[in-house]
Amino acid sequence: MSLPQKPVAINHVGLHASNPEQSLKWFQGIFGFPIVARQGDTSILRVGQGPQYMAIHGQPDDNPGYTHFSFSIEDFDVDEFTANLREIGLTPSNFPGPMQFTLRNRGSERGGAAEGTPELFIGDPDGIIVQVQDSRYCGGAGPLGDVGYATAEPSPTAGFVRTIEINHCTLGVSDGAKSLEFYQKIFDMPVDSYQGPTPILRVGSGNASLVLFDLNCPEAEGVKPCIDHVCFAVEKFDVDRIEKALGEFGLEVLGQAFRSTGPLQTYYT
Repeated sequence: MSLPQKPVAINHVGLHASNPEQSLKWFQGIFGFPIVARQGDTSILRVGQGPQYMAIHGQPDDNPGYTHFSFSIEDFDVDEFTANLREIGLTPSNFPGPMQFTLRNRGSERGGAAEGTPELFIGDPDGIIVQVQDSRYCGGAGPLGDVGYATAEPSPTAGFVRTIEINHCTLGVSDGAKSLEFYQKIFDMPVDSYQGPTPILRVGSGNASLVLFDLNCPEAEGVKPCIDHVCFAVEKFDVDRIEKALGEFGLEVLGQAFRSTGPLQTYYT
């Protein structure tokens, strides 16, 4: 196994919330996500038919937002992959800062295998964390993390938007060229198209992508590098229907806008 490796999908995203219980109810109310596994107090919500998922961490956080995103790779060999990371200059660390990686074993106390479920985290040039796992990984138990509940915990509501997959993840980065070089050195992701100067990197052979938005532009003044947003592909997408349903669900409807100005708002561009 040599780099770059081709990811087959965006496997999952992790989220810290100021009120995890409220956020769990909110996402289930919109999307009807079932809980298919638990990692300690972290809830694993299946997206579409899986193994893709969203993880909502159970402890309240004063700095809510996405903690990391993850790529999945077929026949993933964690030892070879970490050796390759060392060869291109990344260093091991207890926590993955910029250009560092962390390998941990998630034990049974956090829903992993008794002997530990290996999990690999990489910090990109801005310290944005990308996790890398086997294509079968679902956030569950077993050596590959592919063992979920035999029966999922159903959502209290069916939701009004049915998800198909995680469609894309948009990163706000401090240096677009540097980030593009970093991700393409590790992952086989061609530039599929551009939105203005922003490259859209193809993930796998389907419709998924990674978007690298360079923050060196007037409209991003004051924005720090981060996972800007995550997109779910949904069944029967209709802007008017979904916007109306979100308004009835309690969101403030902004209509056409560039960004939201606060929480619990919906807009389109």
